Amino acid sequence: MEERLHGTWIARDVDTKMGEVKIKLTFREEGPMKLAAWSDIPFVGQVRDKTAEYEVNGNVISSKAIRGGTSVEYSFDGDDLIIKYKEGKTVRFKRQ
Repeated sequence: MEERLHGTWIARDVDTKMGEVKIKLTFREEGPMKLAAWSDIPFVGQVRDKTAEYEVNGNVISSKAIRGGTSVEYSFDGDDLIIKYKEGKTVRFKRQ
């Protein structure tokens, strides 16, 4: 299942404290993952741009790039990547 992660994923209109943002995740076969988040709201722009190593253990991804170094559960729904945060929030990503 981990091999399916490799590539770039986009989530649009993700509801956050600062409004709706887009999130882009890139998982490389070797090397770090990259997380970028940005908003189309004027004067907000890029809200996060982090690159860090990641580890996959079963259906859990751990990385310092994810919300300050947390772990998230992941699964696939058809071709979509589903990420579930510990506090219960779920985000759906489409392959770019």
